[in-house]
Amino acid sequence: MLRPASKHSQRAMVFVCCLLIAAGCASARGGADSTRSSGVRVTPHSGPEATSAPPSLGFGTPSQTTAGKVTVTLDRPAYTVGQTLGATVANGLEAAIYSADSKSDCSIVTLERRDGTAWQSIQGCRLGRVPLVMPIGSGRARTVSVNPRSVHFGVTTSTPDPAFGVGTYRVKFSYGLVPGQEVEESKVVYSPEFSIGG
Repeated sequence: MLRPASKHSQRAMVFVCCLLIAAGCASARGGADSTRSSGVRVTPHSGPEATSAPPSLGFGTPSQTTAGKVTVTLDRPAYTVGQTLGATVANGLEAAIYSADSKSDCSIVTLERRDGTAWQSIQGCRLGRVPLVMPIGSGRARTVSVNPRSVHFGVTTSTPDPAFGVGTYRVKFSYGLVPGQEVEESKVVYSPEFSIGG
């Protein structure tokens, strides 16, 4: 027949249980602390843009934008022959926009030159791959460059002259609102006209 445990042995069992629980808590806390000290932080993706583009492309950089508009601005009002052009595309819409990088100098913009009353596109991209669709998030921008001495325009060491010279130009940006491998770029905006001089 079993005898009831004494008060002393009951206290000892409670003490041992408390030690085991405390050890388990300390172990769990140590695991959390070691994760924290490793510098790894898990940030869940959220929002409509989180799954719309490959992570390597990003959505551009935060930027000042014009509400409700997509704009194209240049890094200077005029250029000299052979000088690289810099253009910033800023998205002031409430949703992301998308454009393929197969245009002038394999960028997302097309350089156009005035020819009388018409505009002629200056294309050039020799990457030999399927174009990447570059997203620009709401309130964000991408800055691109167009180098007149780029190999994408056929410039080589034996033919080093710039691919385009003196004239009046503008930068065209075409884009779509729905991502996809072949994005439909039905929307178009232009930079202000600018000159390239000698």
